Amino acid sequence: MHSSTCRGYITFPKMSDKDEIKYQEIKNKKRNLIAGEQGLNEEEEEKDGFTIIYEALVNKKIKNTAMLEGMGMAHDFTPNQLMHKLRKKLKENHQPTQVTKYYYDETLSKDAQEIDKVFN
Repeated sequence: MHSSTCRGYITFPKMSDKDEIKYQEIKNKKRNLIAGEQGLNEEEEEKDGFTIIYEALVNKKIKNTAMLEGMGMAHDFTPNQLMHKLRKKLKENHQPTQVTKYYYDETLSKDAQEIDKVFN
């Protein structure tokens, strides 16, 4: 014999449409309040892999093709698929479609650091 804390079920009659709507509003308000306290905002959608890669590319956080392809493989893209999608997205945003133009340039970074040292 199994021991259980369940002693039975209580059934309630179906609510009217008006009461159901009111109940759902209260339930959603409480869930959003709890989610906000725990830092789980529903409005903040989790970014898909392509969006992460695209944003990294246009923000010059990708160093070379190997790094780009590695990120693509981590998100289940073949190199050809990824390049095609990136060029398409760049074209939609009216930006140059040569992907290598968006790679992070270390020499440029060193020059920028030297300029910062002079002015700071």
